[in-house]
Amino acid sequence: MSTQAIIFQSHEEEYLELAEVIENVVKNVGDRSKRIYHHDAGVFANWMLQLQITPRSLTRDHMRDYHNHLSTYSSATSQRMWSVAKMVLTEYVDSDRLAKHPGVGIDGFKTEDETTHVALTERQAEDLVSAVDVSTLKGKRDYVILLLLVRLGLRRFECEALNVSDLSMDQGHHILYIHGKGDKRGIAKVPVEVRREIDTYLDERKKSGLVSDILFTHILKNDMPVNERLSAQQINKLVKIYAKKAGIEEKLSAHGLRATFITLALDAGVPLHKVQYAARHKKPETTERYHKRKLNLDDNAVDVIQVRRRTE
Repeated sequence: MSTQAIIFQSHEEEYLELAEVIENVVKNVGDRSKRIYHHDAGVFANWMLQLQITPRSLTRDHMRDYHNHLSTYSSATSQRMWSVAKMVLTEYVDSDRLAKHPGVGIDGFKTEDETTHVALTERQAEDLVSAVDVSTLKGKRDYVILLLLVRLGLRRFECEALNVSDLSMDQGHHILYIHGKGDKRGIAKVPVEVRREIDTYLDERKKSGLVSDILFTHILKNDMPVNERLSAQQINKLVKIYAKKAGIEEKLSAHGLRATFITLALDAGVPLHKVQYAARHKKPETTERYHKRKLNLDDNAVDVIQVRRRTE
């Protein structure tokens, strides 16, 4: 029997309880996050197992040690894994299994203030969408995808999850119901001209005889659609293909088009809270991070300072 098996056997009830608590935590997150939460909670559980401790014997010093253990990962990954570990212990406290949370007051990990995604200028964005050949069904589909990414700021997985039935009207405006992060639903306003392009694509697809609620389906080489959803990875690849066609040298991703939407909106003078709402960010600081990446020399703070030597 391995050393780890002996340790588990000696604390079998407590480790089985830990597995139950982890499941309680994971069941409350969106389907897309379950695998990551399982992984991060598993790292925390295995770390305790190797040290022959359990959540009930966990001390504040242990939590500091685990914090140091996570510092070998990238800052964003460390912060996520630290948050999951604290969520597991919070569940212990909330379910009266622990009287006090041993990790309270220990700071997490600082992450970068700025997004690393490339944002296009308006001219580059126009070059990108102009690179699409809309004479084919595939071209019409791809054009709509690019429009939703750059004009509505959708995430690629949000595009992947869209259905035809998500198109609707509200207060006299065209809207899309978005399947957002953590399976939360959001609403995005669809400009009239964008809705027109969506309808053109769907009308053309209908001629093929395909009846499907999936908005973006695969299209074969003979321009025939199949009832299979285009994946987020394929949407990202599609963006890169058209960026190359448009002669855009930057390493552009689908999320870069979301960054473009946010940056262009803020540059145009749209108030931060309105851009935050359209981007479906919980905090304004998240929206601001997309804008900090750009050094604006055309309308810079130094331009308003007019201190100079007086001439008499």
